[in-house]
Amino acid sequence: MTTADMDALSNIGILAVEAYFPSQFIDQAELEEHDNVSAGKYTVGLGQTSMSFFKDQENVVSAAMTVTQNLMDKYQIDPRSIGRLEVGTESSIDKSKSIKTFLMSLFAHSGNTDIEGVDNVNACYGGTAGLYNAANWIESRAWDGRYAMVVASDEAVYAEGPARPSGGAGAVAFLVGPNAPLVLERGLTSCHMEHVYDFYKPAGLYPKVEGPLSLKCYMRALETCYIRLCHKAELRTAVDRANPRHPHAPQAPFDSPGVQPTPFVMTPQPKCDPISSTPDLIFPLSPDPSQAQFSPADSEPAAASVAAAGAASLTGSAPAAAPKVKQKLGLSDFDYCCFHSPFHKLVRKAFARLCHIDKLRQQRPAGPQIAEHSPFTNASQTCITAEAETQQETNPQEPQAHQGALQQAHPRHTHSQCQLQHPHEQHSPSMLHLGIHSSPDQLQQQQRQQQQQHQEQQAQRLHQLQEAEAAELHKQLADTLSNRALEKAMAVQSAAQFEVKVKPGCLAGQTLGNMYSASLGMALASLIEAKGADLEGSKLLMFSYGSGLAAGMFVLKGRAIPGAFALHRLQSKVDLQDRLQQRTKSSPEEFAQTMHVLEQRFHAAEYHPVSSAATLHPHTYYLKSIDHAYRSSYSRVD
Repeated sequence: MTTADMDALSNIGILAVEAYFPSQFIDQAELEEHDNVSAGKYTVGLGQTSMSFFKDQENVVSAAMTVTQNLMDKYQIDPRSIGRLEVGTESSIDKSKSIKTFLMSLFAHSGNTDIEGVDNVNACYGGTAGLYNAANWIESRAWDGRYAMVVASDEAVYAEGPARPSGGAGAVAFLVGPNAPLVLERGLTSCHMEHVYDFYKPAGLYPKVEGPLSLKCYMRALETCYIRLCHKAELRTAVDRANPRHPHAPQAPFDSPGVQPTPFVMTPQPKCDPISSTPDLIFPLSPDPSQAQFSPADSEPAAASVAAAGAASLTGSAPAAAPKVKQKLGLSDFDYCCFHSPFHKLVRKAFARLCHIDKLRQQRPAGPQIAEHSPFTNASQTCITAEAETQQETNPQEPQAHQGALQQAHPRHTHSQCQLQHPHEQHSPSMLHLGIHSSPDQLQQQQRQQQQQHQEQQAQRLHQLQEAEAAELHKQLADTLSNRALEKAMAVQSAAQFEVKVKPGCLAGQTLGNMYSASLGMALASLIEAKGADLEGSKLLMFSYGSGLAAGMFVLKGRAIPGAFALHRLQSKVDLQDRLQQRTKSSPEEFAQTMHVLEQRFHAAEYHPVSSAATLHPHTYYLKSIDHAYRSSYSRVD
């Protein structure tokens, strides 16, 4: 496989980003006055400055069409080069016909009907699900070498009352492919799913909302995803250090030419072989996690032991001292963070909550380092005489440093090497165990098998310790969820970090409002415009939440690549600031009247919009009409 092929397989992610939002907005301070609420209730209490909204000549379909076409136009994407199109939304206008099928009209002139994917629906999570689907497709045998697109389009509208100021509208589109400037770190994802009625849409235009419950669900999902992501990263690091040939081991960086959007040529592409490329389960899930008793001093020796045990399996020589590596992942490992944003104040609270989790995890004392010597003897050094081997069996002498470290970490398991770390691990490095009459090659093979088994057992033990730690953390966090004093204290302590890591991605959320499935993508677009090429080499922590509930956390890694998809080129094309300045401000009375019109339009037949398309910006799609059979037609402003 060539270097370019390896680059394609290891750097799949977001190639380009496009954002769309309506041309009108309402000022939150004016809405406060109109609603006769205290000054600052929306601007300080929610942290919002303004809110975008659709008039009746636009909807989620027209917005999805606009952002999709604009992405292809800006980056000169041949419509035939798109092989998969995923849509995320919770505002579909039809219970059967997907928004994706409306978008297929944009590809009709090219003759491309071979585009997989449909809509993903679960509150605000659909865009993230679409991104995962797109990346999985490119990694699979089904990939035909073409790009994938992910479109998230939504409008958040609420009945008159306290929830209405937390609305918004917008759409975002991603181009997904290999050799990306923003790589989706595979294996560094976590999710949390459960059944709960915190927010749902059983009927009508407006949702049913249990506000306090929804906020608690958001925080619980955030905490769970973050702890799981940290544990996954820590376990993967331990396994990778133990065995660089493991599928989880990171690939060496490659310098390969950037993928160019044009011209489009159908050529055979490298395929991921699931047999060789898909990581096997590192460890069997423990049947009863509650049986794992967590001791703060346990987790780091276990992780270090995994690393120490596998060093000899590749080199054929005794391993060096276990490397003293950072064992716990934290926010300090990420340069930027983007959150799903129902309102800005919640994003501030979410970041402060993660800082609190870091503090709790770092307060746990670090355990002693694992001994310098492997519990296995190098096969090349075990070709000794039977007499010497017999003497070793009858009078074993463990290295003093090894024995001392074991006594510190596991005082009840220091009688022999066979009891290292876990009572079920039974390893003997002796020649009698391997077979005194075996050849050196057979001895080495048998020893490697034992080492692999040892690593797997250590990984399982570490996983059990992590599950126990997670249970303790969740109990501590549940006890403090309603602690306002702690919340304020952490907000103050994390304020400086928030300005650096989170604020650059908050422009769209604060000025446009809640865009449901497009919210997280809009945060990324804001970050790209703010930082551009500075994102090269950075790591981005992304959190997605959808009520009901489905939540996920993943990591993006910034890369320097040449060509049309370089980060500085993406920055110049996002153009959020200029377009925000071109919007038209509507009065609270106009906004209220628009909401009344949208109520009438909802599932209406023989409808013609009362708002003029002349108010829309060029290249914007809009709703022309809905006929007697509920069939909607769309056109584009020249």
